Amino acid sequence: DAEVYVDGYYAGIVDDFDGIWQQLRLDDGGHRIEVRAPGLNPLTFDVMIQPGRTITYRGDLRIIP
Repeated sequence: DAEVYVDGYYAGIVDDFDGIWQQLRLDDGGHRIEVRAPGLNPLTFDVMIQPGRTITYRGDLRIIP
């Protein structure tokens, strides 16, 4: 149920973007992606989107110590 934010705006939950038929489509250029879930450290990373290209990212949210 982790939430996905793109450039500070809510985009959906992780399960909304988990396969070839469910992709997070972004405009070309740079974007900041943040994945948030209660009780876990957010996962934040930058992507550079190029026309016609696909980026797959896998990461883990860590428990806040």
